[in-house]
Amino acid sequence: NRIFTRSSTHDSNEDYVVVDAAAPAAAAPGPHDASPPPYAAAAADAAAAAPTASLAVSSEFETVAASDAKAILSLASVSAGALPTSQGNDERTPTELVAVVDVSGSMAGENLRLMKKALTFVVEKGLNAQDSLAIVTFCSRVDVPLPFVRMDAGGKKAALHCIASLKDKDTTNLSGGLLQGLDLMAQRVARAGNAGQLGVTRSVVLFTDGLANNGITDTVTLRDAVRQVLPQTGGNGNGCAVFTFGFGRNHNEDMLRTISDATSGGQYFFLENPEAIPVAFADALGGLVSVVAQNAELCAEATPEAARLVKVLGSAYPAEVEADGSRVVVRLGDLYAEDEKDILIELHLPAVAAEGAAPPATVRWTLRYFNVARRAFETVDAGLVVARAAAVPEDQPVNATIEEHRGRLLVAEAMEAAAAVADTGDVAGGQAMLVQAQEQLRASPAAATASPMYAALVQDLDTVAEQYGSRAQYEAEGRKTTWMTSKAHNVQRSAMARGGAYEKSSKARMKASFT
Repeated sequence: NRIFTRSSTHDSNEDYVVVDAAAPAAAAPGPHDASPPPYAAAAADAAAAAPTASLAVSSEFETVAASDAKAILSLASVSAGALPTSQGNDERTPTELVAVVDVSGSMAGENLRLMKKALTFVVEKGLNAQDSLAIVTFCSRVDVPLPFVRMDAGGKKAALHCIASLKDKDTTNLSGGLLQGLDLMAQRVARAGNAGQLGVTRSVVLFTDGLANNGITDTVTLRDAVRQVLPQTGGNGNGCAVFTFGFGRNHNEDMLRTISDATSGGQYFFLENPEAIPVAFADALGGLVSVVAQNAELCAEATPEAARLVKVLGSAYPAEVEADGSRVVVRLGDLYAEDEKDILIELHLPAVAAEGAAPPATVRWTLRYFNVARRAFETVDAGLVVARAAAVPEDQPVNATIEEHRGRLLVAEAMEAAAAVADTGDVAGGQAMLVQAQEQLRASPAAATASPMYAALVQDLDTVAEQYGSRAQYEAEGRKTTWMTSKAHNVQRSAMARGGAYEKSSKARMKASFT
């Protein structure tokens, strides 16, 4: 194997060089499943054909007048490879999962029944012998009824017995349960050592109605506590993803959404009825078990004095912009098979005294990620050049792809803004903002291309707007659906029926294996 590494760990303008190195060995299993399983042999045998990621870049305009000081958009499109069609659920990346389960009094009755059904679904349909599961329960106290166990026949039997034994109790120490779950994962990662940091998909899933009334009950305080623990839970410091599942109409979606947003790759799901369970968990697990790249990081570097990187549009991923506009780093995290990540960055081009007085505006893009199948880091480079000319062609074409993603971010931001207005009591005003966003989409140059993404965006705006019919409906459904849908479009991943345009064949195959 060949591993890509940095030539320096301190230089902010570091380049990547190729060195020969052995792939990290899997840690040997210990008692009670103390370490992750060996990597699937089938995946290792398929290394030569393993999925990788590609990178394509473009700009809003190919040419900008030399005399103009202009802000334009640049698009970096990351595409992950597909899983081999022969690869099934038994030949994928191992998954380590901690289920953090609310058994407080507020979950009594239907909510507890739904939650147990959901966990049973995960064990029976989602996990196999190379995966490991731990279960944490919380009420006023926190327990670990199931430490990490391999999901072979014996492990599944133990897990199903544990799930069947769950009973509702008293108050809701959500923070205690979540932090215990993250600590279990941190201990797991510490035992695996450096060699076990990558090549395994790690996640914590939180099942609750979200009504925390014990322990840390403030959303921001809990978010900060989660952020402090996350670096110890894997991913070379990025931490594991946390998926939050809110049961029924009475859960606190603010807390659940904030927790998931604090992690790399996390999502919030609203489970209103039993029929939503297989769809929601298949969405989450179908992605987790189709991870093909980890720790993906996108870097843009601009030509000094010819272009300045201003900002990254959207709020889906952590991003750092150098103060002088010379460099931007966007941390994408894990990539699912056939994932598409389209990152828009605003560039500022200064006025040039005359054509040829300054070099073309050039941006060098670099994508770095860990190829799970090859168990090695890889890099992909792409360059963008914007010409500066005395005159700009009148027939310069519109970049339809950039317009599509401008519209995608418009929808996500409009949904968040609509919820903020509705939260003040002006539900009709929030609904009007969603209708206005639809009108803006229809007026976009990309609307004429009959883009499937645009059709999905308009449909999702319709669906969300329908749930702003009254304050009661908004608080019971609309707010939860709004946040779930806006995140789906921000990160380009489906969440149940929302953002369905982002679901690809690899994830669909994995989902089908669970249902």
